Amino acid sequence: MKKIFAANWKLNKAPSDARKFVQEFQKLTGGDSFYDGKDVLIFPQAFSLEAVSDESKNTQIKFGPQNIYSEKSGAFTGENSGEVAKMMGAEFILIGHSERRQIFQESDENLNAKTKLVQSLNLTPVFCIGE
Repeated sequence: MKKIFAANWKLNKAPSDARKFVQEFQKLTGGDSFYDGKDVLIFPQAFSLEAVSDESKNTQIKFGPQNIYSEKSGAFTGENSGEVAKMMGAEFILIGHSERRQIFQESDENLNAKTKLVQSLNLTPVFCIGE
């Protein structure tokens, strides 16, 4: 059974902090053998997504956004695009975190639409259930 280690950075780590973290993490893990039988996922805040994308190239660190909108594109100011995340190299997308459900009142219907979009993009949804 593959183990998954995921870090949701919430609103923490500016792009420069994210770059430094990925670089230091790579040094500490000692290379590819560390990742045998496990996935390491990072879910940075939106402004740091590109920094993690850049720094995780040629590593086994996987990443994705903490949230996306339920449509591929359109006039949805302030939302994140699953398609753009995929273009950046994201493989996973966090969906339905308890904070999104509570603070932003995301409904089961909305989360279902997001999950279907993620799957249509051939990405993996990391669907949160409870706290």
